[in-house]
Amino acid sequence: MMRIRFKLLMKYRDLVGQPEVEVEVPEGSTVREALIALEEKYPQLKGVHQDEGLVLLKGGKGVSLDDVLEGKEEISLLHSIGGG
Repeated sequence: MMRIRFKLLMKYRDLVGQPEVEVEVPEGSTVREALIALEEKYPQLKGVHQDEGLVLLKGGKGVSLDDVLEGKEEISLLHSIGGG
């Protein structure tokens, strides 16, 4: 099993009430699978992996839902801000 830490920003932090949370997922899991595990642990985040405004960052760089995780990693979740 791998331990994945999520930094929750903006509305996601407000929903959970904590700035950081962790989940465990099997080796070779994708970001999407880790998000689904996060949703199971924190039901108030249900559907986050389908949120069109979701922005995922790892080491300050964008990641996709299909990226494979490699071990103890930290992923930041934030919601895009519209403007114009």
